[in-house]
Amino acid sequence: MNILDEISKSELFDLTPGFDNSSSNIDEDSSLDISNFDLSADLESLKIKSKQNRRQNIELKQLQHDLQLAKIELSQREFQLNNLKVEYSNRCENLQEKCDDFSHQNQILKARLESIVAIHQEEDKQKQEQIRLELNRILVRQRELEENNERFMKNEKDIKREINSIDALGWTKEEHDFMSRRDPDVLTIKEFAALKLYNVTRPLKTKVEECTKRIEELEEQSKYDKKEIEKLKKIYEEDKKGYNINAIDNQKLYYELADTKALLQQANFKKDNYDRVKFERDDFEKKYADSEIKNSKNLATIQVLTKERDDLLKDTNQLKQEISLLRQDKDYLQKQFVETQAKYQITEDKLEQAQKLYEEIKHSKEELYEKYISARDGYKNEYELKLNQELADLKFKTNQEIEKLRESTKEFYEREIRNLRESKEILMQERDKNELNCKETSIKYQEAVNELRLVQLSCENKVSELKSELKMKIFELERVLMLNEEHVNNNQKVMIENEKLQKKIEVIQNEFYGLQLENDKRFLELENELNEKKSRLENYEKVENEMDMVIKQVAESSENGHINEADAEKMLLSYGYGANIMMNSKRRIQQNVHLTKRVLHLEQLNTSLRIELNKERNNLKELQDQLEVAKNVIDNTKQPHEFLVRSIQAKVTQLKKQQSTIETLKTKIDELSSEREVLLKKQNEMTSDIEKLIRHNEELFYIQDELKKNGLLGKNKKFLNSNTISKSTQNLDSLNFDNPRPVMFTSRFNRLNQPTSPKPFYRHDKSPNSQKRVYTIDRS
Repeated sequence: MNILDEISKSELFDLTPGFDNSSSNIDEDSSLDISNFDLSADLESLKIKSKQNRRQNIELKQLQHDLQLAKIELSQREFQLNNLKVEYSNRCENLQEKCDDFSHQNQILKARLESIVAIHQEEDKQKQEQIRLELNRILVRQRELEENNERFMKNEKDIKREINSIDALGWTKEEHDFMSRRDPDVLTIKEFAALKLYNVTRPLKTKVEECTKRIEELEEQSKYDKKEIEKLKKIYEEDKKGYNINAIDNQKLYYELADTKALLQQANFKKDNYDRVKFERDDFEKKYADSEIKNSKNLATIQVLTKERDDLLKDTNQLKQEISLLRQDKDYLQKQFVETQAKYQITEDKLEQAQKLYEEIKHSKEELYEKYISARDGYKNEYELKLNQELADLKFKTNQEIEKLRESTKEFYEREIRNLRESKEILMQERDKNELNCKETSIKYQEAVNELRLVQLSCENKVSELKSELKMKIFELERVLMLNEEHVNNNQKVMIENEKLQKKIEVIQNEFYGLQLENDKRFLELENELNEKKSRLENYEKVENEMDMVIKQVAESSENGHINEADAEKMLLSYGYGANIMMNSKRRIQQNVHLTKRVLHLEQLNTSLRIELNKERNNLKELQDQLEVAKNVIDNTKQPHEFLVRSIQAKVTQLKKQQSTIETLKTKIDELSSEREVLLKKQNEMTSDIEKLIRHNEELFYIQDELKKNGLLGKNKKFLNSNTISKSTQNLDSLNFDNPRPVMFTSRFNRLNQPTSPKPFYRHDKSPNSQKRVYTIDRS
């Protein structure tokens, strides 16, 4: 572009405005007759032709220069693409080798795992057989225990009969103290059960007595409260009457005031009775103010009392409903609490995993973006250095050529002036030749332009295809890397777990062999002991069964009164009571006889006590109902300030809860604002990059306009306009933030003191309704 500036400023190459290099102008010039003009006209026509020829030469040189630049750029891009292809092919080969290695390792690990699983299955089968044997043993033992349990249940029924005959409610405190001082081992079952019964029933009796006293006190208090309520009602009625009287007085005073105001308007009355009227007015105003104050107080008290009464009635109804609802809600919330705790733990685990993944992805994204920026800056610097060098070389060459052209033009003018008259015919022939050459050059130029377009289109298509292939390969590589990392981690975990399991198996095998030896020894010892104890138990059970039968018969006969104690002892002696049994067994037999008697007596007592307990429980329920009624009456008769205090306390607790929620929300808002600032920074960076791209496009449009203006692109205006529009739309479509394309960086163009034509520019739409940014082309 510096070459074009110098050409436009130089005097040698002043061009007429609106002149186009077309075949129509040349035909018009050829139609003129040279013979009809003077030498001056011939000179001017020759000058014009020479200027046209020089201009065509300059245009050809400029086009050749542009072609060289395009070829350089194409060679650079081809070289970069070849390098990238080589790098990615090497990477793919390395990754394929790694994948083969990993697949081989995976097969080895699968074989190992299958062998380990087979070993574990065999061990599980052995363990299951052992468990079955143990279960059979347990079932045998359970049957034995069930048989023993049936025997004990029979004995329990006999003991319950005796306990029913206990009578402990008739005891005095002295008897209770005497029995409690004695040792529990010395006491009989009847005495022991009676003592426990007394300890249980005595506090219940004391509670019942206290409840009756409390009920009497509450009844007295309720009567007193009713009297106070009646007094308050009377006071309320008196206040109401006073309020009505005050209202009537107020109306009278109001009418009197109106009359006095009418009288005050008269002038004579003012003069005569000014002091008296003033004194009366002051008195009336004081009375009116006092009456208004009393009236407002009475109204306020009446409104407060009515509101309190209505509120109390509403609150009582609401509280009754809330109590029933709260009980249901409590059960429902307890179930939900258990379920939500489990869900909360699961969601916390998921949230932690998601946060870890998010941080890893964020970190990787930032690293990729930094790498992309660093690579882009490097390419930009290299390109600018090369471009500056090439521009300096071009400037130097163009300056030399311009100087040569100036010298040659001077010499050419001198020669032409000398040989004008002699070379008219030669010039006519040369003109025809030049016309043919111009046509040929224009045809060649169009062919070269078409070839350039085809080359550009093919290059763009190849670049887009290579980019898409690159993206696919990068995506596949990342996926393969992720899979490889997962396989490596899984393999490492499996290897560690296998080592741990092998160590555990060795330890468990050693322990198992030791335990087997100990179990065998212990089993033999227990079998010997069991055989001995079984033989003893069988003999003992036979004796006990015989003795139990005898004792039951003696106890039943002695209770019925058929036999005395002496006869009972004789019956026992007849069954071998004295000869075959030891002294301890004799004592046990005597105690068993006494115990059976007591048990029967205690069972009778127990039945009577149960009947009395049921009666007392019914009485207690009635007393509790009366208590609840009394409490409700007391709550209704209490003063309203207690209710206000409670409501204020409830509101204070609600305010504290709301403050805590507000604080948590503030913390959340701060976190969201920090995240929003980070996102805004990223957004601003992206917009700055977009604006740079738009400026680059504007510079390109400006260069094209300058070329059109200087007549270098006069023949291909329509093509360039359509091409620029299509390219601008392609550039705008290529501004995808997810798929960035490589950017061409150019030096800024000197725009000072240059007449600019109306050029297209981009408008940056930031409407509040649009969520995306839209860049439109304005050509107005």
